Amino acid sequence: MPDSQVLGTAGRATPPGRDADTGLSLQAGLRVERRCHAFEREWRGGLAPGIESYLADSPPEDRAGLLAALLPLEWEYRIRRGETPDAGEYRRRFPEVGSHFAGLDSPAPAPRLPELPNYEVIRELGRGGMGLVCLANDRRLDRPVALKVMLGGELASTELRRRFLAEARSAARLRHPNIVQIYEVAEAAGLPVLVLEYVAGGTLKQRLAAGRPPLREAAGLMEQLALAVHHAHENGVIHRDLKPQNVLLAPGGLVPKLADFGLAKAVSEAAGLTRTGEALGTPAYMAPEQFAGRPELIGPPTDVYGLG
Repeated sequence: MPDSQVLGTAGRATPPGRDADTGLSLQAGLRVERRCHAFEREWRGGLAPGIESYLADSPPEDRAGLLAALLPLEWEYRIRRGETPDAGEYRRRFPEVGSHFAGLDSPAPAPRLPELPNYEVIRELGRGGMGLVCLANDRRLDRPVALKVMLGGELASTELRRRFLAEARSAARLRHPNIVQIYEVAEAAGLPVLVLEYVAGGTLKQRLAAGRPPLREAAGLMEQLALAVHHAHENGVIHRDLKPQNVLLAPGGLVPKLADFGLAKAVSEAAGLTRTGEALGTPAYMAPEQFAGRPELIGPPTDVYGLG
């Protein structure tokens, strides 16, 4: 279920049959979950659906919960497109937003490189929908590291921070030579920063763009990745977003390392309702249960499908 607080429900006791995080009835929660999946599918497919159309097509009792879930999602996807969402626009469109979304009083700040006392930032490595990744030097141990800082301004602190920190929790429980290691969780300018193992050989996507690897090399890469995914499953973690972009290569290109556990989820929780968007991955690699928006069916076979 979306774990944004429902507008206007703060401080109320949760009645029987309602979700403790949102105050929605379980049936309403399911409807909101499905609508949010559809909303994200449209954005990921290159469209730009309006929140208003989704609210208009939903029962009145779902409006508060649906708005609470869709507003930060639209904000995030607009940032991914290079836009700078304006707080005033959202307040005009949705007067009921009130004070439930901290940070809407000012536009999202421009992404910036993090400043951490023990790390010297060298250069930017890349940007995604949720994070900015930089190459840095760990002054204490004199080693290169990758710093991943959350983007999205203050609004991100209410909706995306949990997903970002979930990546740290998921990766921290894993110790495998083919999984990118997380060294530390720090903070810069009020935003969480993950300090990660730096892998210098680029991504598998970049390697494939240069041409198909020989059969023996491809089989070797897949064997290592399969063992890494198996290790994650043995430790109760489902990745849910296996794709070439999330596989880094050590120099030489023969040792892959699985990265980006931002959509990972504990196996024990996979049968329950999930937060908005977490059942989604990348369409070309999504298992049928992800594409259908059926988080209750997600489990280790979901990763097996993506790996295949």
